[in-house]
Amino acid sequence: MPSSKLKTLAISLFIALQSVTILHLYIDRSKLLAPVGTIDIAPQVLVGVLAAPATQNFFARWQTHSSPGGWHRLFDPNLRSYTYETVPTALPKHQYNMIEHVEPEEYEKLDYNTNLQFWVFKKLYDASPGAKWYLLVDDDTIIIKHNLLWFLQYFGDPSLPVIYGECGSCKPRNMDGLESVVFAVGGGGILLSHAAMELLAPHFETCREKYNKLYYSDARVAACLQVEAGVPDVVQCRERPRAWKDAFSAKPIEDIAKERSGRVISIHEKNNTRAAIINSFVNRPGWGYKHESPHVEWKDIRTEVLTKF
Repeated sequence: MPSSKLKTLAISLFIALQSVTILHLYIDRSKLLAPVGTIDIAPQVLVGVLAAPATQNFFARWQTHSSPGGWHRLFDPNLRSYTYETVPTALPKHQYNMIEHVEPEEYEKLDYNTNLQFWVFKKLYDASPGAKWYLLVDDDTIIIKHNLLWFLQYFGDPSLPVIYGECGSCKPRNMDGLESVVFAVGGGGILLSHAAMELLAPHFETCREKYNKLYYSDARVAACLQVEAGVPDVVQCRERPRAWKDAFSAKPIEDIAKERSGRVISIHEKNNTRAAIINSFVNRPGWGYKHESPHVEWKDIRTEVLTKF
C-alpha cells in the first residue's frame, strides 16, 4: 500500500479513536451530571416515619413535610408513618390518613422505652417484602431525595446486609454477650438494605422484648442484627465514598454544617421555621439543571440556608 494511503488511514484511525474516547468521556460525565429528573430510580425506597404528635411543634412540622412541596410527598406512595400516640384529628384528612396508630406491649410503655422502630420496620417489610431499601426517620428529619437516590444507585448494594446512617455507640448494662453496640442514630435516618431486612425479619418479636433494656431505641435494631442475625459489621458508619461520608446528620444543623463537607442526605431540624427553609431549598425541582453539581452539598447549606436563619 502506498505510504500516502497508509498515512491517510493512520490519521483516520487516530481521529476515530479520539472520537470514541470523547464519546466515552461524554457518556460518563452525562451519567454523573444528569439532571435529577433523568435518574433511574430503580433503588426502591420504602420510608417509615416515627410520629410523635405529643411533641412540641409536631402539627406545624408535619404540615411542612407532608403538604405539597414537602419531602414526604416526594416519596408517595412509598411513605408511611406510625405512632404509639393518638393521631391528631386536627390534621387534614389526607395527612391524618398517613399516620397509623400501633399499640405497644406493656413492657414498651416505660418512660424511655419505645420500640416503635421495630414496629415500623415490621410494618414496612410486611407491606413490601421485595423493596430494595427501607428508610426509617423521625418526624423532624428532612430527607434530600435526589441525593439519596444517587447514593443508592451508584454505591448502594441491596444484596449486602448493611445499615447506613450517622453512627452512635453505647455500652449496654446487664446484657449478657453484648459489650457494645454501634448503631445508626434515628434522627439522621436508619437505612436498611433488603438483605439486612431479610435477616432482621425473623427476629422482630424476639428482639422487641429482649433488647428493650437498651436505653437507646435506635441501638436495638443494630443489636438485633449484630447478635441474633449474626452480622457484627452490619452498621456502615463511614465506609462509603469520601463525598458521602458525612451525608447523614442527626445533629443540629448549626452545630455541624460549618465543619462538614461533601453531600447531604439527611438533616435533623426540630424548629419548623428552619425546617421549611431547608425543605424548600434542598428538595426544590430542577436542582440538577441549575447547579454545577446535581448534589446538595454542605457548602450549599452554609451559603444558602444558614444565612437565612
